Amino acid sequence: MKSALVPFRPAENVTPALSRASQIDDPIETTYVRMLREEAEMDISFNMTVGMANWALLAGYLVIPGTFTSLQTSNQVEKALQVNKAGRTVLHTIQNPPLLGIACLLLVSGIGALMWLMHFPKLRGNYLWLINKLFV
Repeated sequence: MKSALVPFRPAENVTPALSRASQIDDPIETTYVRMLREEAEMDISFNMTVGMANWALLAGYLVIPGTFTSLQTSNQVEKALQVNKAGRTVLHTIQNPPLLGIACLLLVSGIGALMWLMHFPKLRGNYLWLINKLFV
């Protein structure tokens, strides 16, 4: 009696159980579950862009007020400058113009990047991602 050996042929359309479970479209999937899944699968470039934009916005927001207070905190300088009109003008002007320019650039670029991100329909419709990444 001769046994017939059948060569091994892998199945063509069979996927592992874990990846098959993620491909099944649940007909009763809620909007919340869909948004959670989209947030988990979000492209890393969006997450990095929103992180850099938030840091730029924060840096600009924190640095701008510091450019106006350096001479006003010193009592001796303030008394010396209050003597005449020119001194009062110097006291109330911008103390560090290059720093103010950098701070304004950071603030505007942060706001611009966040507004640019809001124009993507994929991001605009997912308020969970907006809350977790943009506002927190």
